[in-house]
Amino acid sequence: MAVCFVSFVLICSALVLLTVGSILVQSKECLDPNAPNTSAAALGSFIMIIYAMLSGFAGIYFEKVLKSSQGSYTIWERNVQLGIFSIIFAICSIFIFDYKTVTEKGFFHDYTFVTYMIVFISAAGGLLVALVVKYADNIIKGFATAIAIVLTSTLSFMLVENEFSLLFAVGAANVILSIFIYSDNTEIPKKKELSPVGSEAELEAQTLIPDANKEK
Repeated sequence: MAVCFVSFVLICSALVLLTVGSILVQSKECLDPNAPNTSAAALGSFIMIIYAMLSGFAGIYFEKVLKSSQGSYTIWERNVQLGIFSIIFAICSIFIFDYKTVTEKGFFHDYTFVTYMIVFISAAGGLLVALVVKYADNIIKGFATAIAIVLTSTLSFMLVENEFSLLFAVGAANVILSIFIYSDNTEIPKKKELSPVGSEAELEAQTLIPDANKEK
């Protein structure tokens, strides 16, 4: 019991470290003195908290749907169902914000090769997220997202900026530490294998039954 409690505490600590690390890695833009008006920082933080709660609930429910309906719908059919709702909201957004531009210049106006590549990568990423949630779990998806944030920020520093910030280094260290803590305190259940004795006994029984039938 005490071991389970310690493991639970360590897993919770890993998730807290992951959250703090992800925030610190992306905090440079928020603390930039040249950034746009920050008078609505409180409102923005509140909206982000609501977004995180809704995103977490959606992720857990999506995992439940994928793992509880394995026989009725495939993962591809589930993605098509979600895609239909996404298309509906996207069309509504176009009509509200970009209706005039789309009607005058067309939907694919100013699309370039880079734009098409971003759309393709985003779509492929959505499929990968669904596979991760189905064959792993939503927490693993969170760790993968945090690693992606760290890698993206690292590439951004290497390609755009010349120096790493202290907050980024601390955040990246938190993310890496949380991964080690979480992986050391979670066990993947393994299927029970038949012991050699059981296997031999089973084979013996299978060979004796045909012989008994022949004698009859």
